[in-house]
Amino acid sequence: DPQRHALYYGFLAGSHLSRKVSTTVQASYGKNTALPNRSCPGGGSMNRRLAYSFRYQYGNSSIDKPGSWSLFALYQYYPRLASYAGTSDDWHKNEKGLRLGGEYTFDKGFLLNYYGQWTHDLDTHGFAREFRAQMNWVF
Repeated sequence: DPQRHALYYGFLAGSHLSRKVSTTVQASYGKNTALPNRSCPGGGSMNRRLAYSFRYQYGNSSIDKPGSWSLFALYQYYPRLASYAGTSDDWHKNEKGLRLGGEYTFDKGFLLNYYGQWTHDLDTHGFAREFRAQMNWVF
């Protein structure tokens, strides 16, 4: 049913400042194609029709390059748009806010990624903080 889903668009641009450092700018956009009078499973903001995010990354982390790193800043405006709200991506969260984080490669195949996130719920205006660190080992 195309009236119960959303469309996604994305844009990515990057530049290499040197062999070790690069910058990346990423933007994403989503639009709700569901009818305004449809109910949204689990609540959410059916009256908000658009979602977007902007991300800036500095650095060039790579799981194959020990000592490589990157830092990023992300602004997100993600209302819960339609019935796809159960997906695992951030578009289902019904929030807006800032995420700061980065990655560091300790050894070949051993990468740490981390972030801190500060958000507000778009309907209740409740404030949330989330901090995450994850080690990745690829062999």
